[in-house]
Amino acid sequence: RDFRADVPLKWDELNSYEGLEPNNRTVTVKSGDILIQRIGTSPSATVVAEDAAGAVASQTVFVLRPKNASISSTAVVAFLNSAAAHQIIRARTAGAQIPTLTHMALRELPIPLLPPDVIADLEELKESERRLREEADKLETMRASVFSAESIEEIREMLRQIKQASNSVTRSVKKAEDLDFQVRNFYPFPLAYGFRQLGSLIQIQDLYREQLRLAENLLAFIGSVSLALATRERCHVGVDLKASWRGGISPGHWREIATAASRALVSKELPLGRALNALWTNHKQPRFDLAIEELITAKNDYKHDRGPATDTDMRDKSGELRDALSQALKKMSFLIDYPLQYVRDQDAVRNSSRVIVRSLVLRGDHPAWPQDSREYAGLLKKNDLYIEISSDEWANLYPFITIQTCSMCKIQETYFIDRCDFEKKLAKLKSFERGHAKE
Repeated sequence: RDFRADVPLKWDELNSYEGLEPNNRTVTVKSGDILIQRIGTSPSATVVAEDAAGAVASQTVFVLRPKNASISSTAVVAFLNSAAAHQIIRARTAGAQIPTLTHMALRELPIPLLPPDVIADLEELKESERRLREEADKLETMRASVFSAESIEEIREMLRQIKQASNSVTRSVKKAEDLDFQVRNFYPFPLAYGFRQLGSLIQIQDLYREQLRLAENLLAFIGSVSLALATRERCHVGVDLKASWRGGISPGHWREIATAASRALVSKELPLGRALNALWTNHKQPRFDLAIEELITAKNDYKHDRGPATDTDMRDKSGELRDALSQALKKMSFLIDYPLQYVRDQDAVRNSSRVIVRSLVLRGDHPAWPQDSREYAGLLKKNDLYIEISSDEWANLYPFITIQTCSMCKIQETYFIDRCDFEKKLAKLKSFERGHAKE
């Protein structure tokens, strides 16, 4: 098996010579032998399978035959494919004297230990690859089954079903890296819904206005989530929230809150907190902070009648806003890993401290939120909105993001705090979906 290509070697892929007899200058390989390519800057390593035993090794390969049967061939190949092994092989080829690779040397080889969250991510990627391979195998099996059909009509019907399944898989894979596809299917609903609405607007005035509202929603969402996490972790944010909310919060206030709250979370062992802080501190292109600055400037200019005056100017400015929004949303792709959970019901698991939580997942742009049911260690507040940090750790977003029934639409919408009257203990909320107000 060639461990670089991860495919079995076949007899018809080997060179063959008629009448060749082994002699004292040739080596006949055995099952389990390791063959190393002698030429090239990145030599391949291959383990001889049982059906390839008896082949004669070419002079262009090294043959390693482990004396200790407890040494795994796979482990040896993993080492041989490393940079250190390549240096050894190149030195051997040049005639230098290199110490023999021993069992003890392998045992003492340092292996880095990755953090648990990195290992979990790698396992998740491996599982995703496995599922994709399974889908490809299913398509291959379906294609092979066509030849068992008993009539041409049956063949056509089977081909139609295979093409339909194949097109669905192919289109999904092709769109996996497309921002529109990701936002509409996997981003938090408060952002995905507004993003989807932009695609249905024809009049440039309507489109420009909704782009600016989406920019405000984006900042309000990031600020509210950061503030909820900082509150849960009892972090000192260092921002005067009363001053921000007393006269109605602005996009600039939201940016100040988001940066301060995420900065306070850095010292906590919270991957989501680090990701939120990286939005403002990671200066790799495209930069999130510069895109946000452009959106805030456009919002303030529009509010104070300094925005574009003609349709042509507005169309040009709308294109700039589209690019800035795309840059900002692309940087927020980590939110896909932290879905919003709207708790609707829970029931105790008998003879256990765990509960079964029934929730609605606010993912994607469709207002019919899908249901979810799972066990959870601890109690959750019904009708509150949570962000799922891990399977057993949900952070409550109350009171910063809540779900209320809109008095105008008579349907449930997600709301953030827009203004507070602290003397009257009254908060004015604004919906992410349509900007409707609720006290």
